[in-house]
Amino acid sequence: MTVLKLTAALALAGFAAMSQAASTTVSLGNASGYNGYFFGNYQTGSGDVEGRLAVGGNLTSSGGFSVGAKASNKDVNLSVGGNILAKNGGSVQLEKGKGIYGGTTAQVPAWGHDGLSASQIYAKSSSVAASIAASKTTLTQESSLIGSLKATGTVRYGQSMDAVLTGSGNGKVQVFNLNAADLGKVTSFSVSGVAKDAFVFVNIFGSNVNLTGNFDAFKTFTANNSTRVMFNLPGATSLSLKNMWLDAAVLAPKANIGNSSGHINGPLIANSFTNSPSALELGAMNYVNGAQIAAVPEPETYALMGLGLTAMVLRLRRRKTA
Repeated sequence: MTVLKLTAALALAGFAAMSQAASTTVSLGNASGYNGYFFGNYQTGSGDVEGRLAVGGNLTSSGGFSVGAKASNKDVNLSVGGNILAKNGGSVQLEKGKGIYGGTTAQVPAWGHDGLSASQIYAKSSSVAASIAASKTTLTQESSLIGSLKATGTVRYGQSMDAVLTGSGNGKVQVFNLNAADLGKVTSFSVSGVAKDAFVFVNIFGSNVNLTGNFDAFKTFTANNSTRVMFNLPGATSLSLKNMWLDAAVLAPKANIGNSSGHINGPLIANSFTNSPSALELGAMNYVNGAQIAAVPEPETYALMGLGLTAMVLRLRRRKTA
């Protein structure tokens, strides 16, 4: 291959890589189909997860706690990387499907469900913790990418403790960027200028996030027990959800959740969960993967394109001086 062909090939390879990196598809990956997905421990006084639950560490209940009431009886609906523990008279009841755990202890009711005993429902698995740990890296990167998106809509705070979100009209992806400090007094949202089939990303920036209220404005974007709305908290390390009703996914991969109550009807993904004695219920609604968003090219892509362009410039200069 001649030098000119080689330099042209390098440049074209760089441009091709840039083109491939121009967009990417948002996906919850291994967390898809789960309604609670936590990388660390999950500790609760009561409440339930109506769908599927995955916990990378230990699952501990000190009250009546159930999983899988609205899930399929054919699925593994409870996956725990560590132990399943019932303390102070508490219980962990799997309503449907199977359960797996990676620790040494599964303190679950002996009767199981549908005439099956606990020994017929639960099984040991050494791969749960590693799988959830790997998902943490992927979902943290996904959250960061979504958080880097430019806003397509505007946010205005009204007089009656509401946040008014106005989209661009007909875009398939709508992005709203908010600061956690501005949400302290917000108890409701109103949404306009957003098509019903659009994907909606509500980015909330800040390390400590407190959400309170009935956010039923987002029910507009739910259909067939699924949602296209995601509340994304890329930098949150502390998250409190008080007296909430929300039909949306919540992606907060670095957040430790505490002092929460209400009902989240979409998947909740976070680092850990500690909640006693209040109850936060997680529904059985799924998030719809598939939003196409702008991707940030890898550094190697820029380097490859730059190398090709530099080589081409040097080649042209040599021709002029020859």
